[in-house]
Amino acid sequence: WHESAYGWHVRSKQQSCQFTTPKSPVDAALAFTTPKRTGTGVRFIDTVLEQNQGSRLPSIELNGCSGTGKTWTLLTLAAKYVTSTRHSLFQADKQASALQASPRVFVLDPTHQIFLPNLISAVRSVLLRDYDIGDSRLLNEEVSLCLQRIQVVRPEEASDLVPLLESIRCQLREQRGFPTLCLWDGFLTNIFDNVSRSEV
Repeated sequence: WHESAYGWHVRSKQQSCQFTTPKSPVDAALAFTTPKRTGTGVRFIDTVLEQNQGSRLPSIELNGCSGTGKTWTLLTLAAKYVTSTRHSLFQADKQASALQASPRVFVLDPTHQIFLPNLISAVRSVLLRDYDIGDSRLLNEEVSLCLQRIQVVRPEEASDLVPLLESIRCQLREQRGFPTLCLWDGFLTNIFDNVSRSEV
């Protein structure tokens, strides 16, 4: 499955023109996972979501050799999610008061491959490409607000995963009204032994 950057850009713009604009951050979060509305902007993920017939979203696993862009795909998904669901798109008040009342992203990073400069770059790129924010002060504010809604969790050992997952589950339960995107980079990679895998 190959798609050029330009092809992706054209397809994303066509999709965004086809459907009604979301009216709230929650509506935008739901549109993000609905390829027939706006979708994620990542073609192969949108195809999987489009084929999903269930009432729940599927778990999607990206496999590949080291250096094939799996982590960058996760960073792009996180960036597109927080930028498309930010309050400033839906309110005249650009300083959204309640960060807790916004769709969020949890990224589990047991392999410690997600670096802050890359995450900042991904969010900044999406804002510049998709929203054409030219004012550098406003751009920096939007990047900061978006980054506050991305939580990167880095377990040190495999034994830390179960308590971390339970903590995330409790946080998600408290935040029922707003969809949360959960991403896991290096899912059950070779740093885990068989006992840890079965426990998770």
